[in-house]
Amino acid sequence: MQKISNLYSLYELGHLVGQLTASLNRPQVRFGDIAVGCGNVWALLIRMVLTDAPVPLDSTGRIMKKIVAVFDSMKGQYGDTPSNTWTVVFFGTVEHQQLKDLIIQLEVQLMNELDSMPIWFVTKRRAYSIEMLINNAEEALEASEVPLLSSTTVYDIRQAGKAIAFDLPTAVGFHAVRAVEGVARGYHEIIIGRRPNEGDPLGPLINNLRAKRDTQLASKQIDKEDLLNIAIDLLARFNNVYRKPVAHPDMVLKSDAALNVFDSAKCAIELMLEDSRRKRPTLPAGFF
Repeated sequence: MQKISNLYSLYELGHLVGQLTASLNRPQVRFGDIAVGCGNVWALLIRMVLTDAPVPLDSTGRIMKKIVAVFDSMKGQYGDTPSNTWTVVFFGTVEHQQLKDLIIQLEVQLMNELDSMPIWFVTKRRAYSIEMLINNAEEALEASEVPLLSSTTVYDIRQAGKAIAFDLPTAVGFHAVRAVEGVARGYHEIIIGRRPNEGDPLGPLINNLRAKRDTQLASKQIDKEDLLNIAIDLLARFNNVYRKPVAHPDMVLKSDAALNVFDSAKCAIELMLEDSRRKRPTLPAGFF
């Protein structure tokens, strides 16, 4: 998958080729009349064929190379001759007919190839930037928090973002849940003092956090305003509303529900990171 850019060059190609075609169709056209137009088209085709085509043009690219070859032949024939050679009639020459035929082929091939290309426009998803969702979905979080996330957690957040962009709602739920579970395991280590196994589901983690919270409340180590209370409630809701249904083999999310899962995962992750920083101000990069 790659982002398509420089589409303007296709418009530029059509514009320049149109001008050149109009010149080629004039009776008794001289080489000097088309020299500038040929040079402009030649330069653009060289750039598109060799370095900067906005889309992969296979069949059209072969025609482009043939046109470039004709231009190169003309340059060798006319380029180093005295200026009066530019007054020579170009109409009816072999190169003249070759160019006309190749330009017709170029237009037909380009029309057919562009029409059959698997190109889709990705529409906006609520307030999220499509560029961000596809490339760096972790930017939905506070920038200072991202370095705390492990490469696995960042990967899941990015995959969830791509799934939102390309309308794969069930995949959004799968990766969003994995991201929350990854952060929850780190949060569990901070609160409980022990990191769970990678395969431990969210439910037992919440139960352990709840038991620890109750003990700390009873001993007055924390009060009811502590963020641990909110984190437990948020994780429990996330687990019941999203994690359990998403894990069910018959569960298929729809787009709106998938966005809700992503938003809820974002809130849960940010809350756990905020509370973790309060309880342990110095955390190593990639801890979660």
